[in-house]
Amino acid sequence: MEIYHQYVKLRKQFGRWPKFTNEGAEMIADVRPNEEHAKEYIPRNPVITVTQCVPEMSEHEANTVAVILASKAMSHVEGGWPKDIDYSEAEHTIRYRKKVEKDEDYVRTVGMLGLEVEELVKQNNAVDIYQEYFTGVTTDHSAEVPSVKTVTVFKDPCQQYPRSASYVNWHPDAPKVVVSYSILQFQQQPIDMPLSSYVWDVSNPNSPEFEMTPTSQICCANFNLK
Repeated sequence: MEIYHQYVKLRKQFGRWPKFTNEGAEMIADVRPNEEHAKEYIPRNPVITVTQCVPEMSEHEANTVAVILASKAMSHVEGGWPKDIDYSEAEHTIRYRKKVEKDEDYVRTVGMLGLEVEELVKQNNAVDIYQEYFTGVTTDHSAEVPSVKTVTVFKDPCQQYPRSASYVNWHPDAPKVVVSYSILQFQQQPIDMPLSSYVWDVSNPNSPEFEMTPTSQICCANFNLK
């Protein structure tokens, strides 16, 4: 008995057929460059990016046969042994290994695999993948020579005990920064160690704008914009 399925689709469901005609050239838009925008142009550091104006889409329809899938599992403790060999008995496994090693097919197979492995080892020894073949060639991707300079120094107002800045957080809208001062080795803290952390104004490094005095030292502080 022949089993088949007939699928019927009307012609109007395929869509209308296109009709092309020859016409003259037509200018849709003419955008001239703006000189004011050119003055605001700022060159960026070299970057690598990929853009695509048209979104990538794909559509496909097909009638396929339903596939029944089943999930099965197997506990593989020590595999490769025949059913009549108990792998928990050392004498059985040793006797079976000796039997296989005397087989001519086993010796021939191991010899062929040895030749392939030897060729690969020679290739790895001949080619140094860590060797620099083009020494002394450096590509300068920066527009100017990088340099670093100190603009402002924010010193801890507490000079009694040396504390390090454990966390720094910048305000996203104002030139302010909150600095958390603490000693992370908690067992080495002095008894009378100050616990204050400060909010600094970038334009005034002489004195902090706000002092936070908690019950214990602050290891991390952030601005709350709400």
